Amino acid sequence: MPQTEPVSYERRTVDDWVRRAEAGRVAITDFQRSFVWDGGRAAGYIEAIFRGKPTGLFLTLATSQPSQFQPRSFNNIETPLDDVHELILDGQQRLTSLLQALYGHHPVRRFYIQIRDLAAKSLDLVEVGWENKTTAKGRRLDEPGLAYRDHRIPLDIVRKHDPSTGELSPLDTWCSSVRDQVETMTGTDDRLLQQRIQAFVDDRFFGRDLWFCLLPKTTDRTEATDIFVATNTSSVKINRFDIEVASARGRFNRNLREKIQDAYDDHDVLRHYFPEDPEDWIPAIGEWMLKISCLHAHRSPKEGNYADALKYLFPSDGNVRVENVIKDMVWALERVEGLGAATRRTLPSWPPVHVTAALRKKYNTIKDPANVDAARRLLDAYYWRCLFSSRHEVHANERLYDDYCELRKVLSQPAQTPITLSAFKEEDHRIYDENHLFRRTNWIGSGGRLGRGLISAVMSSNTLPKDWMTGERLSASKIQELEGSRNLDRHHVFPRDCLKKAGVRDELISNGLNGVLLDRRTNLKAWKNTPADYVEMMLDTLNVDEDVVRQRIEGHIIPYMELTSESGDMRRRYERFLRARAKQLARLAERLAARPDQA
Repeated sequence: MPQTEPVSYERRTVDDWVRRAEAGRVAITDFQRSFVWDGGRAAGYIEAIFRGKPTGLFLTLATSQPSQFQPRSFNNIETPLDDVHELILDGQQRLTSLLQALYGHHPVRRFYIQIRDLAAKSLDLVEVGWENKTTAKGRRLDEPGLAYRDHRIPLDIVRKHDPSTGELSPLDTWCSSVRDQVETMTGTDDRLLQQRIQAFVDDRFFGRDLWFCLLPKTTDRTEATDIFVATNTSSVKINRFDIEVASARGRFNRNLREKIQDAYDDHDVLRHYFPEDPEDWIPAIGEWMLKISCLHAHRSPKEGNYADALKYLFPSDGNVRVENVIKDMVWALERVEGLGAATRRTLPSWPPVHVTAALRKKYNTIKDPANVDAARRLLDAYYWRCLFSSRHEVHANERLYDDYCELRKVLSQPAQTPITLSAFKEEDHRIYDENHLFRRTNWIGSGGRLGRGLISAVMSSNTLPKDWMTGERLSASKIQELEGSRNLDRHHVFPRDCLKKAGVRDELISNGLNGVLLDRRTNLKAWKNTPADYVEMMLDTLNVDEDVVRQRIEGHIIPYMELTSESGDMRRRYERFLRARAKQLARLAERLAARPDQA
């Protein structure tokens, strides 16, 4: 086995970093997003260097042949890219700030070192700041004499200069202009000023060490990606999707981000399952597409197979499949919408939906009505099985691929074919029983699979549960409306205050069996009362028979007698309620996740 090269921690002076970047020996990767630091943050970083304060660690990757990632130049800095030795994985904003400040290449900012007294023999730093080039003050400071009187030195005049060119350095030129514009200065003063400034920036800036962690060139693309994603400190977070999108742009001449933006605009269902900020939902949708494409490419849906997913999306024959995969997603999400998970915050688990999405084309080839019905029941049972068993608790990616292959095969067979899928093997993946639900159901407002799964099961019934106070059916569209207006509450059936007063532990109070989805208005009226009290309040307020209230409550698979009982203390009543509801929901889960040929 070859010896793995170690990661090294080293340091370089600011001068060395700048020279390497200027020569194109150090570059950034193509997947890096734009330079986003504002002037204050960039100035603060430069000032920290001048003052010798901690400035963070760069993460760099020694390039292999061919390079692990495509290089590109720093923002607004054109450099050659034919001899790149290192790629900056973390530190783009910092190094770009240095380069733009020293070369004056930012479109509107110019950075200045403010000195207490430029005429003093020893220069003393006040601060590093910036001015907008287009404002009156910014234009005024373009005049060397005025900048000198304000005790400011433009940072772009102190960059290192090659004397072999025979030209004056920017610092020479600036000091000469100061002499011409300041009557009290002489030629000697001009040269002394230049020497003082040069000595000051060499000592306090260019000579400062900046530390970096260097990944050896034996680090492959996948390992470098893992390290980068885990350690990235960028202002704009980069994830695996951004990395792969950059790769797609370079290899396939396609901008996947634009395709996703168009899809989001065209398909309303996507809006209910992904974050509001496009910098979040674009990569989230992209991750879905890559995982679904992995399955289409007969690979397990994991990051190491994203390159194959991209080849599926952008095949060599030019027959781009992006729109097809988007249709897969939309179809699958419309299915789970009808299975009681109508929004991102109510969807219990993504992975089984990826499998379902990848099966859309196969499903649509089924024409016989009996087979269509059997296929629908099979996919629904598989979805519930993933939520209510341990099928994907270990080796999830490999099992998802196995599920895809097995389901695809079964969908090709007649409806009466016995189902022998791995996911349905009782000896390996038994449906959770009432004891498991009582002990392990997490709160429905958390990201856990089981709590959300049980609520989805409740919301998937044909009759649809109703809100307790308003009486409105909690359909998918109603849930989406309430969630969109932030009026969908995760209500504690036994209110927190009552249970806290009874000494019930927090983790038991937020057992998911104690949760239902309700309109915020209903929750606000019920949240402080005991169950018996708020049922009585509902009867008085609504002026209806108890049977109406009972039907609304029981529609959420709530054991009404245990809810309203006043026998025993609050702790005992609450435990009886949880166990009774666990029993009811376990029966529901067993029915939903049963093998269709045995249901």
